[in-house]
Amino acid sequence: MARLSRFEVLRSLFAEVVIPESVHREVIIQASGFPVRDCVQAALGVWITVRSVSEPAALPQLMREGRIHRAEAEAIALAAEIGARWLLMDDRRAVEQARGMGLSVLRTPMILALAAKSGMAALNRCARPASG
Repeated sequence: MARLSRFEVLRSLFAEVVIPESVHREVIIQASGFPVRDCVQAALGVWITVRSVSEPAALPQLMREGRIHRAEAEAIALAAEIGARWLLMDDRRAVEQARGMGLSVLRTPMILALAAKSGMAALNRCARPASG
């Protein structure tokens, strides 16, 4: 999600986006260089919600099986847990792992295609705060 340069498209297409704690840590706390960090921060509690995985003990096995990082494992586990209609993710191994578990995955090109199909011809990037 953080690599999607047209962040507002997510809000237009999805009423709510739920992210696991590790994604929150990566995008907000640890990676101040992410281009949409401020956008995600502003959306928290509005249309983006942070949730914990209820069975964190299962994550190491998921990470080993899929050879994926913790953030992807948490996103997959959380999507399965809450019965998410879509899991938004691009990492190839994580996508394969999620699809192997029966989850429906949307990758960035498909999100942009959905936006175009919905008539969002002029997609706006998240405005960056004015420097002061």
